[in-house]
Amino acid sequence: MKKCIRRRIGLALLIVGLFALTAAAQETYLGLLGETVEMSMFFGGQMETIDLYESPHETLSSAPEGEDIRYGFIKLGNGLDTRISLAVRLGPNPLIWIDANNNEDLLDDGAATPDVAPSQHEQRWYREVTVSYWEDGGHSTAPYVLRISALKFAGEWDFAYSCFCARKGLVQIGPSLHTIWLWDLDADGLFNDVEDLAIGIDNDGDGELTFDFSAPEWFAPGLPFTESGIVQIGDAFYEPVDVASDGRAIILAESKTDSDPLPILQPGYPAPLFEANTVAGVTIHLSNYLGRPLLMLFAPMFQLYPEHIDWQSDGFFGSSQPRSSGALRAMERTQQIIEEAIQWPDDLGFEILLVATDLGFLSPDTPRTLDQLDLPFPILWDAELSLQYRSIFHGALVIDQDGNIVARDGWSYRYDATGRLIHADLDPLLVMEISEILDSLVETDS
Repeated sequence: MKKCIRRRIGLALLIVGLFALTAAAQETYLGLLGETVEMSMFFGGQMETIDLYESPHETLSSAPEGEDIRYGFIKLGNGLDTRISLAVRLGPNPLIWIDANNNEDLLDDGAATPDVAPSQHEQRWYREVTVSYWEDGGHSTAPYVLRISALKFAGEWDFAYSCFCARKGLVQIGPSLHTIWLWDLDADGLFNDVEDLAIGIDNDGDGELTFDFSAPEWFAPGLPFTESGIVQIGDAFYEPVDVASDGRAIILAESKTDSDPLPILQPGYPAPLFEANTVAGVTIHLSNYLGRPLLMLFAPMFQLYPEHIDWQSDGFFGSSQPRSSGALRAMERTQQIIEEAIQWPDDLGFEILLVATDLGFLSPDTPRTLDQLDLPFPILWDAELSLQYRSIFHGALVIDQDGNIVARDGWSYRYDATGRLIHADLDPLLVMEISEILDSLVETDS
């Protein structure tokens, strides 16, 4: 085991050396990822269909048999044997046999009932399998966690799988070590196809990977706010120049991307300075509000026009969102704060800024219409500000007199019977919570 570890580290260091020679002035950084962890967040990794046949695709030493048994395989890795066989028993209560150790024996791993059944039309299994890799003339294996799903359509079960694990380890940038995660999005067991690789970085130092947009820690193709293939570590940008096929090592190089680093929008961190335009055409700066507590509300402006809202199903929120969803509760909160601010406009002891987040949904005349509402605080109509604060729909930030974030909306989570997270939703601060925080800041200032 020690020899294997030394060989892997030596190989990784050799790769770094080769890249250092070819990249000349471009400094590279090595990350070693020795741990496989199940991801706690249910995030949209690509689902791959499992085709089923009446007979196995390879010779098996033992396998279940019967009229209701079908056989298939999952292709993972790039080693000597890339196919992991499985069998399923169809019917009202499906079973799965999977060759987790890839020894061509389906019975020694046992039949598996679903780990969780969200409904009578869906079943799920979570299984760790051994994947074979071949790289640089050497053969190795690594564990890989799969989520296998069965969905019933017209009385028939369809099976699919996705990756439900990440490689976790450390990367050293200068004197600092940063926790890093790699996630194989297309579920082929290969981490060296960078276009299908998600990277997580623990930028706020809490030891966890934050999946919402409050911290720049989750970087994947297609996500907003950052360029594809670019990750932020601290205040600098990096890009992967080489990744081991098994995900055990990654080499990062400094990126030349011309972007400002994304701020960490969590309590204890400074709110990013901004210059933005109001619907009245006035340019304001965050620095204008230093010295008094500030409440920033991010919300779609169409909520100020009740005739445009379908409470049961609105395209802006998605199909048939329940009224109790976090987005709707945040919308109701904003309406309540506006009503209270109108009723008590003289001296709240703090400032309020309302930030439009739905610029693309309303007409060019909307700013003039919003200005006619004559609210007792500015409405900011600036796309750059929403991007800077990474607030696409709803959000609330409480900022103290010194410009530091002291409170923000969180997220609520729902877990299945196995303890895995299956749903996340916005958990907005209540009006009472916001009032108590602002009151305490006002009292401290006085």
